[in-house]
Amino acid sequence: DELSMLVMAGDVIRVSASAGQYVYVGGEVTSAGERELRQGMTLTHLLLAAGGVPQDRQFTAKISRRDATGFLRSQDHDLKAIKQGNATDPLLQAGDRIEVRSGM
Repeated sequence: DELSMLVMAGDVIRVSASAGQYVYVGGEVTSAGERELRQGMTLTHLLLAAGGVPQDRQFTAKISRRDATGFLRSQDHDLKAIKQGNATDPLLQAGDRIEVRSGM
């Protein structure tokens, strides 16, 4: 089996916490769908990985995620404000659902 190997004293084994974790993007992006979550991934990173958004209009990204009680909570983010440095580029979490739409 190619995943089996002998571990020797002094070897360092790293397990990525984000392995197998995903976020989901839809709406007005070039390529909607599931994306693998990378450590430190922000909303801007995800949108670039999804091919970006059209440049002719203002867009809002709605991030929906489950809170500690299991309820789905959503927050809107103004993409223009993020791009201009006037708003924080939010870090994403496994299971986040992002919907990009024009307008506010």
